[in-house]
Amino acid sequence: MILVTPPPVNEYSCEENDRNKGIAEPRRLAKVTAEYAERVRELAQELKSEGVDIVLLDLWKVMMQHAGASTETSPLPGSKEIPENVFLKLVLHDGMGLNTSLSAATADKFIGLHFTNIAYTLYFTEMMRIIEQTWPNQLPNDKNLPYTFPAWDNRVAWDAKKLTRYE
Repeated sequence: MILVTPPPVNEYSCEENDRNKGIAEPRRLAKVTAEYAERVRELAQELKSEGVDIVLLDLWKVMMQHAGASTETSPLPGSKEIPENVFLKLVLHDGMGLNTSLSAATADKFIGLHFTNIAYTLYFTEMMRIIEQTWPNQLPNDKNLPYTFPAWDNRVAWDAKKLTRYE
């Protein structure tokens, strides 16, 4: 099992989103997210000490390191107590601009903590690192996890298995 800490939040984006909804006080704070991340770390340690086969992916720490901070940094990047962190602005967005056809009702659901492709790349890289270190026989490659079906573009293999493929 892999436990993943929550990523940090960018209060600047969250606050703007809340304000647009008529919410006066910010609902998401960098320091509260840091506390949630710490609780996930503690849970991972507790479960591990009980013999549970568990690994922690500390996404909060990974992103904060890229943002130029550590768990001891105060105030935290992402907090409105300091200028907006450029890295967090690049990796966490308000959800707008993902789809130009968003309706007002759909846009209202975005909360200011969505990943950009940079954040997903960090997450994926860390996940693959953990899998490689912990369960190398589970790395997603042809040797460990062969295809159930041939690759979509391998017509010879599809024909050999008498499978129908859609083009």
